[in-house]
This record gives sequence, structure tokens and C-alpha cells, in this order.
Amino acid sequence: MSTSCPDYSIKKVILEHERDELVAAVVFEAPQAGQFSYYVFRNGERIHTERDSPNPTFRVGIKVEPGLYRVLVHCIDPNGKTIKKYSNPLFLYPVVYRLGASFKKFQPEERALLLQGKYWKYPAVYYAGKEQQRLFVMLSAATRRNEQRLPVFNRWTWAETKKFPGHVLCVADPTLELHDEMNLGWYLGTDEHDVSEELSRFIRCFAEALGIPEDKIVIWGSSGGGFSALAVTSHIEKATAVAINAQTDVFAYEIARYIETVKRCCFRNQTATQIQEHFGTRVNMAQAWRNNRSSRAILIQNKLDTHHYACHFKPFWEALGGAAEGGATPDGRHYAWLYNDSNGHAPESEQMVPEILNLIDQVPFTASTVMPTVSAPKG
Repeated sequence: MSTSCPDYSIKKVILEHERDELVAAVVFEAPQAGQFSYYVFRNGERIHTERDSPNPTFRVGIKVEPGLYRVLVHCIDPNGKTIKKYSNPLFLYPVVYRLGASFKKFQPEERALLLQGKYWKYPAVYYAGKEQQRLFVMLSAATRRNEQRLPVFNRWTWAETKKFPGHVLCVADPTLELHDEMNLGWYLGTDEHDVSEELSRFIRCFAEALGIPEDKIVIWGSSGGGFSALAVTSHIEKATAVAINAQTDVFAYEIARYIETVKRCCFRNQTATQIQEHFGTRVNMAQAWRNNRSSRAILIQNKLDTHHYACHFKPFWEALGGAAEGGATPDGRHYAWLYNDSNGHAPESEQMVPEILNLIDQVPFTASTVMPTVSAPKG
């Protein structure tokens, strides 16, 4: 097969939804003609293939089926090198569940869900596990609104490939819908309506419908998603938060424009002092966990992520009663895994996931709990 694709990468593949069609457009750094193969996926399953098309724009009709849709594009350059690029995911045709209504047992094919509360709508993608397994809830960190379309989910590709031994629910942050310039909302909601608290009620209902007790609920996130994991877990007795290189105090965050956007859009231009006074347990996790007597926190912190280590991890960890060297707190409820990685602020690597899962299974933590040695691969 002859092609005229140049020896450089596809910049991106833009996937849109128009009526009953998916439309994928291949974008190069420079104008390009060539031949392309398109593979359409819904919920990780290939549902359509079109090979050797000369057109960098591709259309295909789809059925009204809930799911997360993506298109994979293949192109082979004149040297025989295969260029591959996935499109952005599209969240389509979600099944609606309402807070307060009876939740029926979730079906595996109902991958795309819309959890509709009294004040907020939570887009979610669900990956079914087996009976008696844990429920892992994945929350999202900061987004790039100029590059990513809402809703944004984190760790869904890991869920698709069964990295987590249980049910997985990836939930987007509806706070981001408040403004086009909001890149990080910390699942805060507004001064009147708390997203994290309402979401915690959805999670409890979701777990109950699956027959999962609260002590088998794990809320997981990194960076801003780690903050939100701590916030949501503080509302669920006996649940476990996994927070990786997390913020723990909104007003200690180093990116000032994110704080200003939250003050303006979430708290109607109240001052930091006013917000801290009236909503302290929502913006500062040390305050939120001060009187918590049953939830667990597992903190994974890179000491070379100097801002998060000094300004977020240490104050929160000390408030939990943790020692500077990490490990278990005296009461055995919380654990800190400290590591050193020159990449600085980053989420956990795939290699770290089994070690985190092993920590989750340890109840309670003790002085003999061995701190993992796996860290993120060097960049």
C-alpha cells in the first residue's frame, strides 16, 4: 500500500458528535494528504472499522447506546512507520439515575451514567466488578479547558484494562461547568450547594445497590483529585481515601489564578478570609478531618514535589497525628507513603498501583507495615 503521509506525528484527532453521527478530523502540524484507517470504539470495544480512506475527516452513524466513544487513527508514513493517535473521548447517551430514587442493579452495558442530584449532575463511567469486591471511585484533577472537552474522567483507561480489583466509578466534576475558564474546581460546588457532600450520598447509594459496605468504598485521586478524594471520604464513614501528591488547602495552592476563579465562580467573590471562616471544612482538609473518627486516609507523597510536600502534605499529615517519616499514624487508621522522584508533581505511575492496593487491604496499619519502594519511573 502506498501512502503519502510525512514522517511526523498526527497532532490530534478531534471527535465530535453531530446528530446520529460521529465525526473525526485528523489534524497535522501542516496540511497533509494520505490514507487513513479509522477504528471506532465504544466502552473499549471496537464497533466499526474503515481502512485506507484518503479523507482525513471520517463520519460514521452510531446507535443510541450509552458509552464512552473514541476513534483510533492509523497512518503509515513513506518509511513504513505506523503513526497512531486516539481522539478525545466522547461521553454519549448516559443512563440517568436520580438521587432519592431506588437504584436498580447496574448493568455492565450501562457504562455511561448521569447521576442527577438535587443541585448537580454528575457524569460518570462505570466498570462492573464482581460481587463482594470493593467500589473504587476515581475523581479528576485539573483539566486543560482549551484542549479537553467536558466531562473529563481520570483513570478510566486503567479501569478499562482491569487495573483495579473491583467495581470502578469514574466521576467528573460538575463544578467545572460554572465557567469556561475553570480548570480546577476541587468538586467544591458553590457556597450554597456542596458538590462533595452530595456526591458522597450518591456513592453511598451506588455502593448499597451493589451490596458493598461502606468500609469497602475507596475514593481515589491525585493533585486536585486527591483533595476531592479526601473531601468526599470525610462524609462516608469507614471509607478509604487514596490521595496522591494532593492539595489539602485550596488557599495554599501555588497557582493563584485557579484560586481567583474559584472565589469568583463558586463563592460569589467572597474574600479568602470569609470563605475560610464560613466554609473551612470544605476548603481545608485538616479542618474537614479534625473530628473524623472512622474514615481512613492513605497519602502518597513525592518529597521532591516540594510545594505539595511542604504546603499541603505536611500540615494535613501532622493534623492526623502522623510522624515526619511517614508510615502509620499512632491509631493505625492512616498511612503515608513517602518517596523521592525527580519528576516532581505527577500522579502515581502504573507500577505504583499494586502497592497502593496492598496498602488498602491492610487494616489497621501498624509500625510493621512496610513502606513500598516502587516509585514513578524517571523521565
